[in-house]
Amino acid sequence: MCGVAEITLQKALRELRTAGIVATGCRRMLVRDAAALQRYADTP
Repeated sequence: MCGVAEITLQKALRELRTAGIVATGCRRMLVRDAAALQRYADTP
């Protein structure tokens, strides 16, 4: 998907789902809060 280990991707998606930033489903991902996703991406 993006050149990272599967476990790393799973952890990041779990954090984003728990925070309510994204929702995932069968081959789909919905961004629920774009501003929060941007802040998450900018966090070192």
